[in-house]
Amino acid sequence: MAQTNTQKRILDSPDIPDAPHFGEIISLLCDRYPFINPLPLGHSMLGQPLSLLGLGKGRPGVLYFGGQAAGDRMTPAVLTRFLNEYCELYTRRGRVFGVNLSYLAELRRIELLPMLNPDGIGYTLHGVAEDHILRERLLTMNGGSDDFSHWQGNARGVCLDRNYSTADFAARTHSENCGPSSESEPESSALTRLLRCRGEMGLVIELRTGSKGILMAKSASGRIAGLGRMLARLCGMSLSSTDGGCFCDWAAEELDLPAFTVFCGESSEVFTLYAGIREMLFVAPTLIG
Repeated sequence: MAQTNTQKRILDSPDIPDAPHFGEIISLLCDRYPFINPLPLGHSMLGQPLSLLGLGKGRPGVLYFGGQAAGDRMTPAVLTRFLNEYCELYTRRGRVFGVNLSYLAELRRIELLPMLNPDGIGYTLHGVAEDHILRERLLTMNGGSDDFSHWQGNARGVCLDRNYSTADFAARTHSENCGPSSESEPESSALTRLLRCRGEMGLVIELRTGSKGILMAKSASGRIAGLGRMLARLCGMSLSSTDGGCFCDWAAEELDLPAFTVFCGESSEVFTLYAGIREMLFVAPTLIG
């Protein structure tokens, strides 16, 4: 099926999508590819939908997510590029990096949660509205500036990556904006609820922007570390451990689940960021059993 000019314009736009624009892109793709399985995961602090998109049906499953830190506003667009390419190849019964997409769909279910923090990303793109109920508090947290382009938290300033029930959560609450309690935020709660319910999840990869590299849990088992080394080879990156207290640590400590944070570069070009991790995104589901 050929793309219309409108579809091509939306999908190839260099603009970073905010939540409404992103919703338009997802609706377009779901209309074009009816085999995408959308699942409402919940809502953000400000009531914006958190969209989970399923591809394929095999188990164990794989989850890719992005946009957890507001500053990682490029990663939803990167995952959308992957979604679009996967669907195009699957429709054409194509192959990429030696992977047959029809076979991959039978082998693994891939779930995408491209934008975990739509509220925070909205702040970085548009600032905080004059009539926002938390405006004064947010301005104080932002050093008095109304320039929120470097904001990292969610709608009320909680750092979602530190809002998980890890072994050292209590110690971090005094020095970092981890939230009043672990999983206090609707975004982090939605993610952990999903993974607790998915008993056959075999791999989680979070995309971030920043200097290239892959992080795994500080307490990662040998099994998780071995998978991390394979991922690192696929994208030519180094593998190192977190300093504790991050999403990867929660996944390893509570679920013994291989979870990695992949920093895919500092480029302002979505296509450049995607190109660097493209092979990993297609091949990683074949590495788990």
